[in-house]
Amino acid sequence: MALKRISNTILSKSTVGNFPSILEFLLDVQGDEVEKTSNTIKETKEIQVGTRNYVKLFYPWVNDELLESLVENSQHPITSAKELNAYMDLAIKYWTAASEYYNEHL
Repeated sequence: MALKRISNTILSKSTVGNFPSILEFLLDVQGDEVEKTSNTIKETKEIQVGTRNYVKLFYPWVNDELLESLVENSQHPITSAKELNAYMDLAIKYWTAASEYYNEHL
């Protein structure tokens, strides 16, 4: 949508005398995009905080380091034996932490 607005404005103000208004428009559009990006980053951080709180509430054996490892590992598919081994090592860490937590609290 922003690109269509930009191209329409440039076409409608295509004389050299209108260059400052085109520049002002482009800076205004850029400001809108920066604000949208800033809001997206804020929303992403809120989601991350919500996710961390959820994990701490329902999976108390998952510490911050393990959570970071789980999140990092979940962001790409397993495509090699090395990645499969890393995944299995992470699964062992997860289930070991769960077992230790339940043995301590039950």
